[in-house]
Amino acid sequence: MNKLICTLALSLTTTLAHAQVAHKGFTFMSYIRNPGGTAVNLSNISVKVQIISNNDCVLMEEDHANVNVANGYLSLTVGDGTRTAAEDPGFSFKEIFDNATVRNALKDINGAACNYTPAAQHIRRARISLSDSGTPVVATFSLRGTAFAVQSENALTAGDAAKLGGKDATEYAQLTSGKVADSVLPNIPAALLPNIDYAKLPVGTGANTVAAGDDSRFGNATKIQTKDVSSTAPTNGQILVYSTGSSSWVPTSVTTGGTVTSVSVSAPLGVTNGSTTPALTITQAATGADGYLSSTDWNTFNGKLSSALADGKMYVGNGSGVATAVTPSLDVSVSNAGAFQVNRIQNNLINGAAVTGGLMKWDAATSTWKGAAFPACTTSQTAYWNSGTDTIACQSISYALSNLGNQAANKVLAGPTTGAAADPTFRSLVSADVNSFAYVNGGNSFGGAATIGTGDANSFTIRTNGTSRIEVESDGKVGINTTSPGTLFEIASNVSGSPLRVSRSDNAAHKASTGYFPASVGSGTPSWAVGLLEGSNNFSVLAYDGTTAITPLTVATTGRVGVSTDTPRGALDVNGVILGKTATSGTGGTVDFAGTNLRYTSDSCGAFAFHNMKDGGSYMFAVQGTSAATCTFTAYSDAGSTALTVKMPPDHGATTASKHTIYNMVVMGSFVYVAWTPGY
Repeated sequence: MNKLICTLALSLTTTLAHAQVAHKGFTFMSYIRNPGGTAVNLSNISVKVQIISNNDCVLMEEDHANVNVANGYLSLTVGDGTRTAAEDPGFSFKEIFDNATVRNALKDINGAACNYTPAAQHIRRARISLSDSGTPVVATFSLRGTAFAVQSENALTAGDAAKLGGKDATEYAQLTSGKVADSVLPNIPAALLPNIDYAKLPVGTGANTVAAGDDSRFGNATKIQTKDVSSTAPTNGQILVYSTGSSSWVPTSVTTGGTVTSVSVSAPLGVTNGSTTPALTITQAATGADGYLSSTDWNTFNGKLSSALADGKMYVGNGSGVATAVTPSLDVSVSNAGAFQVNRIQNNLINGAAVTGGLMKWDAATSTWKGAAFPACTTSQTAYWNSGTDTIACQSISYALSNLGNQAANKVLAGPTTGAAADPTFRSLVSADVNSFAYVNGGNSFGGAATIGTGDANSFTIRTNGTSRIEVESDGKVGINTTSPGTLFEIASNVSGSPLRVSRSDNAAHKASTGYFPASVGSGTPSWAVGLLEGSNNFSVLAYDGTTAITPLTVATTGRVGVSTDTPRGALDVNGVILGKTATSGTGGTVDFAGTNLRYTSDSCGAFAFHNMKDGGSYMFAVQGTSAATCTFTAYSDAGSTALTVKMPPDHGATTASKHTIYNMVVMGSFVYVAWTPGY
């Protein structure tokens, strides 16, 4: 069977035979169909009924066994089932619908702890659960806040003085021997019972009474709202429907079914599952998109200034940071069209209209500003104030060289060379005139670092005898005796011997041949030198400690390198102690030999990954942990990508507790050969 897509339910409060009889529950009816519209038929199923609060606390839970669903109709009495011990708190219906008492230590519909604080307007909900061929069906329905029968019982059990709906017991018609007393009926307003001889109306449960439904004075109901009722007897499940064709009420079967085929919406609404079980959504409004307004946006929007503003006023922030409506005053005013007018300058009145292209001129006689015309002077003129006419006029600028007089050659018009400021005179330039911006013969005294060169992308050249000697290119290359250096520093020379020599001028014995750089060698001063020593073709580094000259490094013409020897016997000949980089400690599973060949760890043996082990390299790893364990190794020639094959010694096993263990490793090709020495 397909999943059930619709469950309709009707909850009816049962009529109690007497208010003093404890209420047993209410009747629940529903109609169930499958997606094809066919009514469901189920036999001997179990139905769970829960009455829950508005926050899903379970106030009652009961199971109904052997329930049948015939032609889609489910009918059961809530209150007749078996209460479940797991979730049901054991409340009576009076307590279930009581909105005056807080209920704690409950469980919700998912079995979690739950407390419920009711309010006067709270309702209850019925939650119905059943299974159709393994398909769970759960539906929840709202119930009236407090059942009428519960209200009746509450009113009665409170005592004879209690009231129901504001009325006490004397204000209600009560049964005596199955009848309403004749003395009571006459007091019921006739308008409430039109066309009925209510003074003699029997309401008992016996034959021919109103309660029995066969009072001969009423006969069968033949009209509703003055409209005839069809004489055709209704069948099970039919309802009366008014027919305009026959102008009467006709028994009609209820048509059920129908499915959603399409739901569409317009932005900002959205819909999912539009052709089956549509769910509508709405997004939050954003820049360029409509939607709902969040509380934050609402508070921001609600706090905006109103558009209402009095004529001629504007908003200005006050000392409290709040916009306040004010009228511009003193120097300016504003119209309701937003046009500002300057009436004063520094609180002094402007007298008269402004002059186009002019300026404002202070009139001391009237203590006001007045508009004054400004003449249109040409490029060879200057403006001046004519005191006679009190106007600004133009006059030509005139200047003649004769005004300067005749001067001797190489003279300049300048101030005094020393001392205080004075009128300029025609005199010769002195070094102080150009010392701050030009290089002068004999040297400058700038008072700071000096710079010489070009300020653009052109080269800088130093020449002697008309020939370029030093060339500095715009990209920083420096050439000596070449105008196009190919490296950062290039010396071009056809002079025999050394193209470069650095030596002590006071000690010719220590001058070098090709490429020799001495540095204060001799005379009891510690120093060093590098290059090809005179009388030798070996490249050497020479050190002098002030007493003895030694050769700490030599590269022979054969390619052999000697350390502390100038006659190396092999590719590398070290005459002294060889020390590597200090051993490095660490913890964790990764051991990196990138910076040193010696590593140790305070951890006990476990899984270790060796990184940056190079072909031809020798490495040592010490395990100083106190626990006895067996080490396992993986190795890589880089930082963990290119694996090497590790070959462990045949006798390798667990380390000795509280003893150190040494692992020696050598890399040959893609293999790492490991030797170990335990028990240190």
